[in-house]
Amino acid sequence: MVSRLQLSRVPIIVCEGPSEENYLTELNKLLVRNSYSVFCKPVSVGTGDFSPVIKKFKNSRQQNRKSEILIWIDRDIYVRNSNKCFDSYSRKAANIPDFLFSEMNFEDFLSLHYSDSEVIAFERILEKKNHFRYPLTEDSYLPCFKSNLCPEYQKGDLPFVLDKNRLDTMFNNLGKYKMNCGFAYWLKEQLNSGAVTFR
Repeated sequence: MVSRLQLSRVPIIVCEGPSEENYLTELNKLLVRNSYSVFCKPVSVGTGDFSPVIKKFKNSRQQNRKSEILIWIDRDIYVRNSNKCFDSYSRKAANIPDFLFSEMNFEDFLSLHYSDSEVIAFERILEKKNHFRYPLTEDSYLPCFKSNLCPEYQKGDLPFVLDKNRLDTMFNNLGKYKMNCGFAYWLKEQLNSGAVTFR
């Protein structure tokens, strides 16, 4: 029997907003049914802008001296250098961890949970719109995501039941497409370590 994670060691994920927070909540529910009592603690910032993210990180660090703290943010505003986010990130202090970026946004990360044929078609559309050089803004990419992958999707909601099959699909799609996610690689490493087994 796999031992349960001690609460003092639960990683804290400082994340951009309700979309990531909801995903992490569903991930916790999935893993509660398997090996862990709690897998991670999401802490939502409400924005991906550098300064509020770092403020939330520092507050979390003050309250949790021993916990691993990760930062999961969309890369789009950093590529666009909105509010000088990229400039600030490039000068971040050494005690601030490298961000686990979603390329380019959370919906791109969600797309990796779909079949190869669906992801390929979606990626082609995004490439035609030059999304991976000049990331689309929400008013452009949300209609694209809805029309190609999930018509009922609402920002902040998870458009599918997160289960082992969805996770496996996402892990299998990592590195195959321009949609990528640092958090997904970290998660895969945690699950591959043998600390979590699915019943």
